[in-house]
Amino acid sequence: AHEDFRCFISAEPPAMASMRNMPESLMQSCIKVANEAPSDVKSNLIRAWDNFSPETLESCSKPNEMKACLFSLCWFHAVVCGRRRFGQQGWSRK
Repeated sequence: AHEDFRCFISAEPPAMASMRNMPESLMQSCIKVANEAPSDVKSNLIRAWDNFSPETLESCSKPNEMKACLFSLCWFHAVVCGRRRFGQQGWSRK
């Protein structure tokens, strides 16, 4: 192989251990990078809000209403990301 050759593969862990989506030897020889969401609501909220530039917020004809709606959406996203780590317990009452 050429010395400058790079191959980027994106994969998620399988749902069950018996299912294999990538050869184990390939996974062991690769550099693994994980991008995980922060664990607390405040960090998730800041991370979601930072995806929008001030120019995007001010370009709207009603910037205050846009900011309020966007904040609500970012808050909802942060709460969902926080609940996701609890699995099914985060969503059901049983």
